[in-house]
Amino acid sequence: MKQRGKRSNSKLVHVSFDEVERFVPRVPKQICPDEDNTTPRICVAPNILSAIQAMPQGGTVAYNMARIGVPVVIHAYYIESDAILMPEQIADKVPDAVATGEMWVMAVPAAVRRIDYEIVDPYVPMRIDRNGTRERFLVWYGELKRVRYQDNWRNLSTRTARNQKAVEWFMENKPDISYRTFMSNMDDELLKSFHVELQEVWE
Repeated sequence: MKQRGKRSNSKLVHVSFDEVERFVPRVPKQICPDEDNTTPRICVAPNILSAIQAMPQGGTVAYNMARIGVPVVIHAYYIESDAILMPEQIADKVPDAVATGEMWVMAVPAAVRRIDYEIVDPYVPMRIDRNGTRERFLVWYGELKRVRYQDNWRNLSTRTARNQKAVEWFMENKPDISYRTFMSNMDDELLKSFHVELQEVWE
């Protein structure tokens, strides 16, 4: 296994729309076509934009959040580890690894630091990715704003529920799936079912 070597000054960041309590290498539940589905790992990238671009349905989630009018909050986890496979070492397992800079952390990290950011004015056009899949792709954003720790489920319920009692009911009965899975499966009809004014999004 190769250590950080020439990228010793690079950051290792894992980005998620869901809060992560503990980092342990595992096979991701959502992977891209032709991506390795047997090797436990923690996926990281050198910066936040690359991490989101490497995330399956990351652009779609950001787009749907912006459409509903909830803040597009991401949890960025900055990881310290020497047990790293570089993009060139996983190129046969992740087709776009070299392009996105994706790296794999192969052991429990030595340290993890969390910072939450809001992606303001995301630019998420429909594109065909390197795997031939047509989906929303986060190309850029107006601002990456550091914010207090937040829960995307609670932000969603606060935006769409009629009162605080309904917010708490939703939080107690929310679907037993990840926020990313939930939001990536929204279409226009489902978005309208929230009964909120849908926002225009830069695309």
